[in-house]
Amino acid sequence: MNRTIILIFIYFFTSNVHAQNLQLWGMTSEGGANRVGTIFKINGDGSGFQNVYSFDTITGCNPIGSLFLANDGKFYGMTSYGGADSVFHNGIYEPFGSGVIFCFDPSNNSYSKLYDFYGSDGRMPLTSLIQSSANGNLYGVTHNGGINNSGVLFSFNPITLDFNKIIDFGIFQSIGFCPIGSLMEANNKKLYGKTQYGGIGNGTIYCVDPLNNNYSVLYSFDFTYQVVIRGSLAQSSDFKLYGVVENGGIDTMGRIFCFDPSNNTYSNTYDFNYSNGSLPVNKMIQLSNGLFYGLQMSGNTSNSNHGAIYSFDVKNKIYTDLFNFNGSNGSGPIGSMIQASNGKLYGMTVFGGYSDKGVIYCFDYLKNTCVKLADFDSLNGTLPYGDLVELDTTKKINNQNDISISPNPSIEQYIINSYKYMIDKIEIFNSIGELIYEAQPKSYKQIINCKQTPSGIYFARIKCGDNITTKKVIVL
Repeated sequence: MNRTIILIFIYFFTSNVHAQNLQLWGMTSEGGANRVGTIFKINGDGSGFQNVYSFDTITGCNPIGSLFLANDGKFYGMTSYGGADSVFHNGIYEPFGSGVIFCFDPSNNSYSKLYDFYGSDGRMPLTSLIQSSANGNLYGVTHNGGINNSGVLFSFNPITLDFNKIIDFGIFQSIGFCPIGSLMEANNKKLYGKTQYGGIGNGTIYCVDPLNNNYSVLYSFDFTYQVVIRGSLAQSSDFKLYGVVENGGIDTMGRIFCFDPSNNTYSNTYDFNYSNGSLPVNKMIQLSNGLFYGLQMSGNTSNSNHGAIYSFDVKNKIYTDLFNFNGSNGSGPIGSMIQASNGKLYGMTVFGGYSDKGVIYCFDYLKNTCVKLADFDSLNGTLPYGDLVELDTTKKINNQNDISISPNPSIEQYIINSYKYMIDKIEIFNSIGELIYEAQPKSYKQIINCKQTPSGIYFARIKCGDNITTKKVIVL
């Protein structure tokens, strides 16, 4: 059996399972009950759009970054203002605090403030947290605060709630100051980020090793004019890091650059110009076809001032304009897109839509079609600057021994036994995803005759109530 076909089917099969329960979560920086931001959820088809939490100035408000789904199944994030450091004005709290680190449990919609920034340990985080696979700690940066009011880099233990400031940006010009974009973890498990200013030029690329918290500047941008270094870095399949500069390049319309962490070399990859749009923003995402997909604040059509979606072929340095927003379907795509388990790309704009308060959209890169899923408003939130994150709501059978298939491999028949759950439905698929058998036994055992089934590898999807598991079956 062709191994590639099997892998393609597995991707198709699991995508179909997840797509039935595809749920996206995100944040807005304003709107909601207290007008200082929300946490919301929406299904992948646009249904179920709901504000599940409204921020307030006491426990944190105005989040600019994104939620991060940690390995404990909970969301972690930061707010740019609010918290214990808030200022008391005219009898009410106003959002002038230094921000907080929080946890949100999607299983019961409970919000917990975990840590208050006070200025000396950081102030105004504008980005997202990331969890290190090396030690399980959360890492992040603040844009301001610290000894020099130029931001800090920190780690946070989500279990013990211990906060550790790793470095104060701006202690020396060479280390950079005012970090921009979130940290990202590369294949070597080190974390990489960028600063807006400092170094020997205008901004830096830096690295921190979670095993010892060693910080090092790897590269200083050498632009002779002040540029806007947007978003986070993204690692490609060749392990190089790619990023964008909003107003860099020959025509100062934007640039895609490449940084090789194996030898700390930087190269200019592509310059935007008037004919191919301008002002690239935030992080690009590389898909299985090898292409990067990104967003621009300005496209290359008559209504291009609302933003655009583009693809970029790194190998051949080919830019392709894919879709231009027109205002009614969104305007101002500040954040990044994510690829959900159904293969489609999802993102948000900060403006446009019915109320000009932003939209949630879905982009099908196979068809180059974009669909608006929902409009933001004052109740469910406005100004969504961050990214969406997918939450897998499929309930899986944790103990695989609860269900068995025997004999396996099989020649004439095999039996599916469930030792804990009643079997509601069984579906058998071949290696190219075709459904060849379906039954609803409503029992704890099902005998399946495979005498006439061609030899090969098959996949049994077994549903027991809300629980789903998948088993491989070999027919000889």
